[in-house]
Amino acid sequence: MKYILILLVLSPWTAFAWGRHGHHTVGEIAATLAAKDKNVPGLKAHAYDIGYYCNVPDFIWKRPATYETEKPQHFMDMEIFKRAFKKKPDIKAPLELSRKDFEAQFPDIPKDAGRAFWRVREMVTELEKISEELRQLKEPKGKARQALQEKWLLQAGLLGHYIGDLGMPLHVSENYDGQLTGQKGLHGFFEDTCVDEVYPGVAVKAKNLAQVQWPAFKLKNQNKPLLEMLQDLANDSDKKVKELLAIDKANKRDKLTATCFKFEPLIAQRLAMSGMVLAEIYRRNLGWPFDNERFYFFAGEPQYIQPGEIVTPADRK
Repeated sequence: MKYILILLVLSPWTAFAWGRHGHHTVGEIAATLAAKDKNVPGLKAHAYDIGYYCNVPDFIWKRPATYETEKPQHFMDMEIFKRAFKKKPDIKAPLELSRKDFEAQFPDIPKDAGRAFWRVREMVTELEKISEELRQLKEPKGKARQALQEKWLLQAGLLGHYIGDLGMPLHVSENYDGQLTGQKGLHGFFEDTCVDEVYPGVAVKAKNLAQVQWPAFKLKNQNKPLLEMLQDLANDSDKKVKELLAIDKANKRDKLTATCFKFEPLIAQRLAMSGMVLAEIYRRNLGWPFDNERFYFFAGEPQYIQPGEIVTPADRK
């Protein structure tokens, strides 16, 4: 068992996209923007909580018992999907298929190519159900509302992790660790080591960038279907892969501080973009009274949610 655990730790896909600081920043950006947009100060007060929940899928759900199931939910190797889709031109919108139907239509696309789009859609479906229950609840305050708020905050934060992943360029590429271009080890160095090195300044820059870009982003995306937003985010990340590889080639990793600050503008831009996409999803799921009176909920180690599992209101009771 000891050797299995060591292999898991050393595997490229145990690298945590953006690390603790990055994922937390994405969650805080989203909660802050959406709270201001929909005038929900109670949500902003819990921005830290959402940031914490954004880290759960890496640090709690990637433990050995659920590691193999959870791993492919964090990325999309877009080149693999595009090649497979060309072989079946009769299927016009393959990414719109349910997880089950997609697996049946494209059995040759391994799970190791990633399934993040489906994970996000399933998570959003559950968030929408909770949001609707909160809108239908007549009492603006009380235990029933706060119990649903607990579920909403947790679900919103968990969802945020996968949005952050899609905003990381190496999470949408076959060359996920620089292994195809002689740059092996780039994944962890960029998303974890360098984010930690340039933190907290990079978080401030990402938050400021998102504040400036949010009005135009919201106007452009407020009526856009969820899947289209996810594709836009992944495609935008994919366009940054060459830039990321070029910076790494032009600099030496042992010159840690100097090299990581070369990456800082790209890191800030991707964190800001992920935060805005997540904020738009939150914005669509607000519009209900937030009871923040003596509301102290915080979930330490949330129970694992199996991919494909859509929980009904009856199941949650």
